[in-house]
Amino acid sequence: MTSNRSPSDVPGFASRSRSISLSAARGLAVAAFAEWPVLSVNLVNAFYKLGDAVRWRQAFFDTSWRRWQFWLFSAVLSWAVVAVLEELFFRGYCQRRLAEDWGDGAAIVGTSFLFVFSHSQYLIPNAYNVGMVLSLLVLAVGFGGISRE
Repeated sequence: MTSNRSPSDVPGFASRSRSISLSAARGLAVAAFAEWPVLSVNLVNAFYKLGDAVRWRQAFFDTSWRRWQFWLFSAVLSWAVVAVLEELFFRGYCQRRLAEDWGDGAAIVGTSFLFVFSHSQYLIPNAYNVGMVLSLLVLAVGFGGISRE
């Protein structure tokens, strides 16, 4: 199928019309807003047990923060490598391709749900994971809107 868009009209990482600092500021604002459900659930979870986390996540939380291996794993794998690869795949590829057929709005929503449900560690039905899924959904829709511009 052939797209009618020129390369400059394609959303995502191909856009040259916006500054990186403005995109970064928008991304930080979206991330801060999306963190509220998680903070709220964690606060309630500290006083009332809302449900179990998956075992690998609990093991990660139980690891000593004083060990260099914790910070290497967290910084490099969790925040740098995985986050960049996810954004390149979901926003840079999936959202662009869906936008060609569905339009921008439906592509953002479709890609957001694909992103959320690819994080299967949060699909255990309990109150803790509902907050995590809501946070991921807000984050995914926000980042989808930013990458569309």
